[in-house]
Amino acid sequence: MLPLLTDFGVPTAIAFLMLVAGTEIMAVDITTAVRHPRALLLGAIGQLAFLPPMALLISAAYSSIPAISFGMLSLALSPGGGISNLYCYLARRNVSLSASITAFGTVLSLITIPVWMKVLQTFVGTSAGIRAVPMSTILLQLFALMILPMAGGMLLRKVCPNQVETSGTLLRKISLAFVLLVLILTISATQESAVLAPSLLIGAMFILGAMLCGWMSGFQLTAAERDVLVIESGVRNIGVALTLGRLLLPLEAFGEMASFFAGYFTVEIMIMLALTSYLSAKRR
Repeated sequence: MLPLLTDFGVPTAIAFLMLVAGTEIMAVDITTAVRHPRALLLGAIGQLAFLPPMALLISAAYSSIPAISFGMLSLALSPGGGISNLYCYLARRNVSLSASITAFGTVLSLITIPVWMKVLQTFVGTSAGIRAVPMSTILLQLFALMILPMAGGMLLRKVCPNQVETSGTLLRKISLAFVLLVLILTISATQESAVLAPSLLIGAMFILGAMLCGWMSGFQLTAAERDVLVIESGVRNIGVALTLGRLLLPLEAFGEMASFFAGYFTVEIMIMLALTSYLSAKRR
């Protein structure tokens, strides 16, 4: 069952996530963001630059499980997750800015991932059993599973704007449930539930640290823009991290990493729902 999940379940979940993220993006949003680029650049570049070193520190200090270290570092060098748009919507913050940061960060990650992968392999490569895979293969997979579906979502938004607008919330919820289902099935197939306990603590530390990085990156921005950066930094694209794990890790280590992601995802939802409730109430 696990090979079926890694070969078909994970890629399908990633492509659907990015398709939904693409439906959140409109040309006018990108044009507006480019005209006021400070928040866009700080939001996209800040997280891809600062989160990997933070993940390395947490990994060195608290994680003795190589697959968790790999998973955390993969999350750090991945772009922001498309579900951040939903959190910004719930927080009554700028969804257009969130979607633009997600899109720009996704494209930018095709440049930053190869750089950080060298560091990742140096720190956890041997212990995690990372396989030697040509970087061109990794980038082609990421392009096919991230950029193309996201572009398809943008096209779908342009062709069927009314239908996308009315079904947007449902699509976000389905994408969230889809990823969670893949993670649960992977854990069931590998029986790596023992990794869940440390995942909760390490996941919480990573998310809170990432949110702090977003808050610091938003220095001199407006309070509302800074809130968007906090959410964007705290929500990572688990699909990209799963892709890296699928390509580079042996099946047993991939199962451990997926178990970590399940714990991490649970903590992320709890933290983000609490944050969005606070920000939404503060806005009233």
